Formats: sequence, structure tokens, C-alpha cells
Amino acid sequence: MTLDYATLEGKILGQDKTFSLKDVNADVIILDFWYSSCYPCIKSIPEVNKLHEMFSDRNVKVYGVNVIDDEVAHKSRIEKYLRNNPMQYVTIMANGAKFAKWVPNGYPTLLILNKDFHLIESHTGFSEHLAEEIALVVEPYLKD
Repeated sequence: MTLDYATLEGKILGQDKTFSLKDVNADVIILDFWYSSCYPCIKSIPEVNKLHEMFSDRNVKVYGVNVIDDEVAHKSRIEKYLRNNPMQYVTIMANGAKFAKWVPNGYPTLLILNKDFHLIESHTGFSEHLAEEIALVVEPYLKD
């Protein structure tokens, strides 16, 4: 079964705005799937922040995606999580029943998509060199 990644949608964490991936125009899109009680997810945030910084002047978009936590029911836990682990990128609170199947191997999972929303690569788990590893995957898809 081929997943239609352009269908990702949800609410932007902490805002009353909705988000739809199909509206994103980028050469590469990096989706960081995380949840608030995932220790490897916490360890990965600095690496994903590095990716966000590395490509801030290029046509690469980085988004966090949470399909586990409920923004209302887990409000205080999420607020504490974000205070202690600031993300420099926008997080989308997406429907877990609909989108959790995109992350079959565990958390954190990064999905790297091209401009047509096709999967380039998937990376699950924490790596101390995550930013460098993902940068090598992203670079060939960028226009000079």
C-alpha cells in the first residue's frame, strides 16, 4: 500500500490554525514524528533543530508531527515538554487513528519527502549524527 503523504493534516500546536501538507511548497519536507513521553524523541530534538537551522535559507521545511498526544488532555505535559525541549520548527497535532500507520517502526521517526510528497527516506530512532546523516540525504534534492 502506497501512502499519500500529501494528505497529512492537523492543527498547529498552540495555535488555532490548521495545517495541510499539500499546501507546502518545498524541495524537501522533513517530518519528525514524536510524542511527549518518548525519551529518544527528546534526545533527537537538538538534531532536528540543527536540520532546521542548516536548511533555513534553502527550500526545505521541517515539521514536528505528533499523532500520540492529545493537545487538550495532555496540555500541561506537552507545555512542560516544549519548555524543556524547545523546537525551532512548527509541530502539527495530527489524527493518530489516521496517521500513526505512517510510523510502523517506532519513535522518533523522520520521513523525508521530495517536492512531490514522495518518500525519499525514513529514519527511526535516535542518532548522535542524525543532522549530518539526513543532510546527506537531502542535499541531492536541492536546487543550487
